[in-house]
Amino acid sequence: MPCDSWYNYYINIKRGALSLGDDTVKKNIPVITAAIIAINVLVFIFMEIFGSTLDTDFMLKCGALDFEKVIYGKEYSRLITHFFMHFGVEHLINNMFVLAVYGYYMEDFVGKKIFATIYMLSGVIAGIVSMSWHFVIGENVVSAGASGAIFGISGAFIVIMIANRKKIEDFSYVRIGMFLALTVYSGYADKSIDNAAHIAGFIAGGVIIYIFYLLLWRERDNETY
Repeated sequence: MPCDSWYNYYINIKRGALSLGDDTVKKNIPVITAAIIAINVLVFIFMEIFGSTLDTDFMLKCGALDFEKVIYGKEYSRLITHFFMHFGVEHLINNMFVLAVYGYYMEDFVGKKIFATIYMLSGVIAGIVSMSWHFVIGENVVSAGASGAIFGISGAFIVIMIANRKKIEDFSYVRIGMFLALTVYSGYADKSIDNAAHIAGFIAGGVIIYIFYLLLWRERDNETY
């Protein structure tokens, strides 16, 4: 979708004006989002056939994130493979649901290439920060899941909304703050959630979309975002 359609698209969604037959704002199929979900589901099914995704040792063998494997074993591919793996079906469903919701809007907002870039880079950065943090605090943690990458998409979404704050009728920093507070609280409320990955992914996504804004769209900011 062209950059000058971002705000109009958002407003049409807010007002319920968007439909499958809408000629004013064309909604593209979120191909990248669908592909990512399909890959995650297929990987999960394949792993369940040959083992259990609830088995930490099995997950580690298949490519989950581990500091020693990455740093000492130089298995750098784990920085990518880990966010296409999930610990159990509930973990998979929760992440894919959130990805589907954000991806449905964000992929059309920023375009397929930028969406994929944000997702992949956020996932890698979240993984690096997560394993480094757990190493520093002395925890031997095996990590997997797409949440770091998904939080990157979420962070990018927040930046887009803030950048358009003067154009959005019901914009409120309070709502943004409540969303962030709830996100952090939900993480600390469950010890199994990787807060380091979530926070790192969220920040990474926001920074990445801002860099794209500086490089591609800044000159057009007075008219559109």
